[in-house]
Amino acid sequence: MNNKIKIAALWLIGKIVAIFVFTATMLLSFNAGNYLFMAIFFPAQTDFTKGVPDNFLVVMEERVGPGDSPTFRVRHWREEEINVPELAKEHPEMFRLSVRESPYGGRWFTVLEESAEHQVIEVQHDNTYKMRLRYRISGRSITPLYYKIDASMGLVIYLLPIFIFSVWLGWFTSRRSVRWVKPAIEAVRSNASQKL
Repeated sequence: MNNKIKIAALWLIGKIVAIFVFTATMLLSFNAGNYLFMAIFFPAQTDFTKGVPDNFLVVMEERVGPGDSPTFRVRHWREEEINVPELAKEHPEMFRLSVRESPYGGRWFTVLEESAEHQVIEVQHDNTYKMRLRYRISGRSITPLYYKIDASMGLVIYLLPIFIFSVWLGWFTSRRSVRWVKPAIEAVRSNASQKL
């Protein structure tokens, strides 16, 4: 009976080790592959001389009355009904934020720098794609500073080979990590048979 417990314990430990190694290897390799893919094909943009991406987000503050809480809207750089750079020239007060940070339904903003002349604002968007960007509002102009897409639903098709490779690597590594289980179980069995 003692040998059966030893065999069951070895088998259980082997399974736990295999699951842990599979999960850790798969997650680490997928995250590393995803990071490399995004760094190579979707690097951070800090030079906007060739244009600003249309999905660059800017926060607008609407003030209804003196005692009312402000309402915030996140707008794309260019939309059908709004052109943010033109609107900033006409109504710069809409883009100067009165609070340091606020959540906004999967999108949130933080005022990173503030002076009497300018604000540097960071916006993070997390919906069908993850995006992080920064811009400076100064006077009647908005200057994009940083733009980075971290992930997107549309990228799933491109990341599928990385995911499949990560699963295979996790399976392969977990199998190699428990090669000691079978010989250990056989050793317990052979010791038991020798005693008989």
